[in-house]
Amino acid sequence: MASKGQKFKKYSSEFKEQILKEYFDGNGAESLGHKYSISPGTIRNWINKLKKGDNLSILKKYQAFLQARRGKK
Repeated sequence: MASKGQKFKKYSSEFKEQILKEYFDGNGAESLGHKYSISPGTIRNWINKLKKGDNLSILKKYQAFLQARRGKK
């Protein structure tokens, strides 16, 4: 739970997309969290938001990415 006056770190969309791309390429949230010094819970929140459709632009990009990737195999 947030403390009074607590500041939250903001991440750019490009950075989030990079993390999500690596996650969908098979890396775990824990290993990515360690690699980028981010809480794995934060990464899991981004994944859950993506799955729920809270950020449709990222979701559409990854759906297109996954379809293109499947077509190359």
